[in-house]
Amino acid sequence: MEIKRKTKNPHKRNSTIDLLHVIICVVIVALAVIGFMNPTENMKLFALIFALAAVLNFINGIPHLKRVRGAKSRLASGLFLCLVGVILLGMAVVSLVVFW
Repeated sequence: MEIKRKTKNPHKRNSTIDLLHVIICVVIVALAVIGFMNPTENMKLFALIFALAAVLNFINGIPHLKRVRGAKSRLASGLFLCLVGVILLGMAVVSLVVFW
């Protein structure tokens, strides 16, 4: 008799997060290279770089907050990553306003 598990496969979730990390990091590096080649014309790319870095921190922080279950270190790391994400999002907004 075969027992079906009702839980999601954690390896599939981790591989999806890893794939998102790779894609976002490649985009950030490409935008940074393009932005630093001619910074005066590509100032608006820096806002996008900050926004993508904020998304990356939220992608890392939210799963930590979802799986706390009494672990204070996991809660602290999740809150720290989300705080850094908020700071980076604020920097994106400020740089967008300044460069616009």
